[in-house]
Amino acid sequence: MFSRINIIFLIRMMITFGTVLQTHAYYNIYDLIIDVKIMNLEQGLENSLVAKLERAEEALERDQQAVAINKLNSFINEVEAQRDKKLTERQADCLVSCANIVIRCLS
Repeated sequence: MFSRINIIFLIRMMITFGTVLQTHAYYNIYDLIIDVKIMNLEQGLENSLVAKLERAEEALERDQQAVAINKLNSFINEVEAQRDKKLTERQADCLVSCANIVIRCLS
């Protein structure tokens, strides 16, 4: 049987489900920034990729999911442009996959 506290918690979760997904996406973006930074990429590429992810975080903080998704797609486009150039195939696959997961959380 559910206690009164559990029912209140469940109701709150139902009301804020969208916010929970958005918060989860925010933390995934943060993790993606860390992934980019530990790849030891050329400084210019690292700065560019991190800047796109930071703009996506800022958009989420302003509750602008569509803008965040656009910034993440811009990130993916840059990663794809650098595939087999400044990024290995494996690095690009990892970054694109993670970014797509965040996009799915926001969609």
